[in-house]
Amino acid sequence: MVRIASIGLRAVEWPAPPNASNARSTWTRREGIAITLQDDAGRAATGVAAPLPGYTRDTLEAARSSLGTCAWLSGLELPRLSTKAHEDALAALLARVESPAARYAVETAILELADGSPWLESTTPIRRAALVDTFDLDAAAEAVRRGAVALKLKIGRPGRLDEELASVRRAAALAPVRVDANRTLDAAAAPALAELPVEFVEEPGVRTAGVALALDESLLDPNLDDRLADQDVVAIVLKPMVLGGLLECLKLARRARAHGVEAIASHTFDGPMSAGAVRLARLLPATRFAHGIPDATPS
Repeated sequence: MVRIASIGLRAVEWPAPPNASNARSTWTRREGIAITLQDDAGRAATGVAAPLPGYTRDTLEAARSSLGTCAWLSGLELPRLSTKAHEDALAALLARVESPAARYAVETAILELADGSPWLESTTPIRRAALVDTFDLDAAAEAVRRGAVALKLKIGRPGRLDEELASVRRAAALAPVRVDANRTLDAAAAPALAELPVEFVEEPGVRTAGVALALDESLLDPNLDDRLADQDVVAIVLKPMVLGGLLECLKLARRARAHGVEAIASHTFDGPMSAGAVRLARLLPATRFAHGIPDATPS
């Protein structure tokens, strides 16, 4: 049995990648709070809480406050994680952590330390979709050369939709393409979406008919089951930092699967925690869609 002997908190930051943007925001740096747990054998494991400003409902201040109340972890004996019952016990512990990003950070550290954890064992190959600058087809071609089997492009910049859609059509000649509007489009854009050569449109922000859709921000909406029942919804995009960790993401994946909807792993430019998206991709059921994971995970 593993026992937590000490807890440490510290501020961390790292540069965001060049394509860290959407129609509303651009991020050049990421900030977070790291929690390090050390067991009584001297082993240490770290998780990072880093809500994405302007995107997540969670905030860095909320994550810091939430982690600051985790003194109850000290002296805790961690359950083995080899059965579903043990995972339920861990989920009950994590429910005490209010901030979703903080919960993910605590979960990450615990999973690194816990005995019998199956979370680190999977080596299943995963197919990657690369997020690229909508207007940089050279970068899109380079991403494909580096092994990406699909491309994700952001759309919805004010006054530039026609340019964006033209670029999407050109990118579709390189690899399968998906687009993400982050709920920025209006009704006038709906007819153009129906003509796009894409796998799906993620969170258009407008009602469409006959367009394959993926849910991201909607995963936090109270009417999620109604959205999952929409015949046009084909996928959900799971971001552990937003949703509160891997266990929460797997729970949502099972909920989606009951509606015939597939699950894709993704991230919020998480830097030190990008490995969590890779781990999630390996834990999710097989899907026809590539996962939105980085091509290199920071050490």
